[in-house]
Amino acid sequence: MLHKPSSPPGLFTACMSHVSINGLEAMSAIVFLVISAARPVPFSREQLVTSDMIIANEPQESVRDLCQVLAVDAPEKVVVLAKDTPSRRVRRTYEDFWRRVAAEAPDIVLYHTDCFETLILWLESMCSSPIRALRLSASFAAYRLVDGFIEVGTQLRKRLASIQRQLSTEKRDSGISQRNDSARGAKKRPAQGKEKKKELSPKGKALANKVDELNAKNSEITELSDRVYRSIFIDRHRDIYAEVRSMSLSALGG
Repeated sequence: MLHKPSSPPGLFTACMSHVSINGLEAMSAIVFLVISAARPVPFSREQLVTSDMIIANEPQESVRDLCQVLAVDAPEKVVVLAKDTPSRRVRRTYEDFWRRVAAEAPDIVLYHTDCFETLILWLESMCSSPIRALRLSASFAAYRLVDGFIEVGTQLRKRLASIQRQLSTEKRDSGISQRNDSARGAKKRPAQGKEKKKELSPKGKALANKVDELNAKNSEITELSDRVYRSIFIDRHRDIYAEVRSMSLSALGG
């Protein structure tokens, strides 16, 4: 998968198309992508990562079995660290793919499936494997994935701020504001009957619902980012492999 679509957009488009058709197959292909970025393997994706493994949702056990295969006749070369021009191109494609996976994933995939929770579980397990090449490629993936989450969160907060301003305007136009509410509490007039409660216009209600939706999405994105930080960044910055430590410190801003 890593070597066929030659550009990040081509690789990303192929992946998202696959997700919409068969999520399990797509997840298997993405896990295999991490493996093939670690080192060339003489096995097909179907031989190493199956849909049944994704369904079982026991990535630690599956990664342990994968490591036994990867440890056999393991070459020293790590695909995403090689200095030759083709390998550098592969590395750029790989990193950009992972950023785009989060930043450009359809909402239905990002917020309404467990794709990313499952993916992070697999990355956690691969980042803890005894195979240093696999730890490296999985760490690359995790850090760029978080870059994508940050990009999504930034855009969400911009939209949220804009809609909150519109909502405030609608509330003022409807006579609903904190200032008015406090003033009514301070200056009570003898009631001739219950004062009719002021309500938002239909547009205002739609804006309020949108604010709630964006806040919920922002919370989900923040939780996904925090989970990668807690389960991967913290451990990998103490990795025995210098390249993984350096990458992790860079991702942590160190």
